[in-house]
Amino acid sequence: MVRTLTSSFTATVTAVDADGNPIPQVPPPTPTQHDAFRFIRMSRTSEYLFDSYRNMFLAFEAILSDIRPRKIKTNGRLEGEGEWFKKALRAADQHVPIASLAPTDAASAVEWIYKNMYGDERSGLMHAKQGQEYHLPQDDKSRRQLETSLDSLWTYISALVAARLGVSHQSGGFVQGGWELLTQNLFSQIKIVISDDESPRTVDTRFAPTGGSIVELVPGPVVMAEPFLGTVLGTHTLGRGAPRAIRKIGAMDADGVTLAISALCGTLELGTSVKRFEALVGFRNISATGPRTHFSA
Repeated sequence: MVRTLTSSFTATVTAVDADGNPIPQVPPPTPTQHDAFRFIRMSRTSEYLFDSYRNMFLAFEAILSDIRPRKIKTNGRLEGEGEWFKKALRAADQHVPIASLAPTDAASAVEWIYKNMYGDERSGLMHAKQGQEYHLPQDDKSRRQLETSLDSLWTYISALVAARLGVSHQSGGFVQGGWELLTQNLFSQIKIVISDDESPRTVDTRFAPTGGSIVELVPGPVVMAEPFLGTVLGTHTLGRGAPRAIRKIGAMDADGVTLAISALCGTLELGTSVKRFEALVGFRNISATGPRTHFSA
């Protein structure tokens, strides 16, 4: 059972003069409308990595075409897609250096971005022709590649939006060290429990409101399974008094107040042959304003 928490931090600064009077601030800029913002919103709210990447790249194209529109040649035809993309990248470089999107040892950032981000990643999500490379769902290697690329693409786009459209992106949340510290402290104060209680999942603070048995599992060490995901494996050697029918897995605080609960779809019948039961409980953090780090699919 892993619970996902969304966090954000904001700070407000007030400037005052020598007498303590607030100094009038410059009015905020008039809101800017641009199609790129719709694609960014779709990307950041998507639970699917492939959809998120596609929409973020569409946002990239929308901004690039605003900086350097695709031109019509003397023969009346539009310039080629690849030709336009490379020229648009060079134009964007005047606003925010594109070198941040490519490895430091790349001979040409433009050529690297075109080959890898455009040709491999973007086109690999748009096509699935046999005999050609494309990204297949549930391919772990592809996922890691796209997650890394999406992170750098979002970082660059947010800077480009600020430079080109005058819209700054405010970001605030936990850093890895802060989340590890919080997770360690949280798991030191909770109990991992299971129950055969039959009550439906409600907002009741009691874990077993209809009187079902509650069994506390022995917690192991806190493990940072991945960035911003802390887990603890709870174990219990089944013996006399232990529930053989499990309907809920979750966590309580020292006073017995429910902190997290996962009601199973049906009943897990353990029978008499099961001697040991394990339950993994975890808490994952997602920044509300920072780069997206987790996708359900």
